[in-house]
Amino acid sequence: LYIADRAGPVSAGQPRNHFEELFTVSSAEEAQISAETLLELAERTRNDRLRVLGLCKSADALVAQQEISQQLASEAMSLVREAQSLCEELDDFEEGEAAVSYASARCHLRYGRGDEEMQDKALEDGAEAAALCRLLGSKKGEAFSLLTVGDAYFVGKEADRAIEYHRQ
Repeated sequence: LYIADRAGPVSAGQPRNHFEELFTVSSAEEAQISAETLLELAERTRNDRLRVLGLCKSADALVAQQEISQQLASEAMSLVREAQSLCEELDDFEEGEAAVSYASARCHLRYGRGDEEMQDKALEDGAEAAALCRLLGSKKGEAFSLLTVGDAYFVGKEADRAIEYHRQ
């Protein structure tokens, strides 16, 4: 499946499954293997769009680890910033923008527990990712993004709002 016909140069010939792969539930190890595969493919094909997706998947692999440390948080956020910077250089790459927003939301949620500013950023980025995924027609991406927003509300002790987002 290709979305280039609906989204212009967004993915211009890139299989949609690379984008959808970001929203696959897996162990930290499986997520890291998936990220490495994407990054190797990006390097081999010199495709910066795939690199953005690989960087986001790498950040998500760190988020999926059991351990929470400042080092992991810094590394994950560094990957998101690199993906965001690269994404900004690319024209019309809504999939990349959605991937960056989703990865950022996941990082802020995971590493910002107890920090109201970080939780607000998780809510903002998660909602942005959901909106972009909706625009792209990615129901899976939208669902995962909405779950992340719901989780952020739950962590912020807003159970009713969390349930509302989890039901969407």
